[in-house]
Amino acid sequence: MSEINPSHQIVAQLTAAISAGTLADGNPAQAWALVERHLAPDRLASATLLLFASDPASADMQRRLAQALDAHLSADELARLSTLLRGGDATVRTRITADEDALVERSGHKVLAPPGPVDLATHAGPRGRIIDSPITVIGAGASAPSAPMPASPPEARAPLPATLSADGVHFSYGHALIIGVSAYQHSRLRVGGGTTANDARALAALLRDPQRAAYPDDQVTVLRDATATKARILAELETLAQRLAGAPGGTALICFAGHGEPVAGSYALLPYDADPQQLAATAITA
Repeated sequence: MSEINPSHQIVAQLTAAISAGTLADGNPAQAWALVERHLAPDRLASATLLLFASDPASADMQRRLAQALDAHLSADELARLSTLLRGGDATVRTRITADEDALVERSGHKVLAPPGPVDLATHAGPRGRIIDSPITVIGAGASAPSAPMPASPPEARAPLPATLSADGVHFSYGHALIIGVSAYQHSRLRVGGGTTANDARALAALLRDPQRAAYPDDQVTVLRDATATKARILAELETLAQRLAGAPGGTALICFAGHGEPVAGSYALLPYDADPQQLAATAITA
């Protein structure tokens, strides 16, 4: 029997975590954060991850994400992710690579170990160990950790044109209200795997990303699950309207990820507290 490709195994584990609704908890959350960090420098790979999160059951997206993992993660990094997703303790590993040394340095912590592969067979002693969140490498015979190294500055980018930005950095005219409901108050409406709430989180992150959409943080409002009640959604829509009234040239992006139902000849969105027996009173119609 052929051996399972590590990247395909990790994609299968991520798919299972999304389906079970456990991606935001404990080790799966750490694994997801690591994947995001490794793929972030490649916009296509990062976009693949976002698309996978919105449709984890897609065989095509699973294949594309596995290819991205193969391209951007070493065998040791894939093994570490797999350990995290299995629920094991991945805080102590036997080797680190030069790429991981660079990653630790970019995190703002001093690497106190020789560059390249390092023997970390023991969890203490002169060779040290790796501790996650934040990652710190201790050892190499150092008497004490030195001061943290400053994080690498972000890549320089040309100022945005005045038609898009008031400060040259942000898309100043962009305002967004992003809503995602997976865990409904009425359990029979629940969306498996938290997919729709995850969609809202991912879209908000993309809009706020300074290298992508560059929306100002305080101009992106996100309502997920229990915060996305009918009253709160209507209140935020009113706030958005008032904000735009005082922002000439402003644009509004409104996204709702969740259930919808036809109600009284119209179409309605179902907020967190929608009652399937009283949709006319509890849903938000067109």
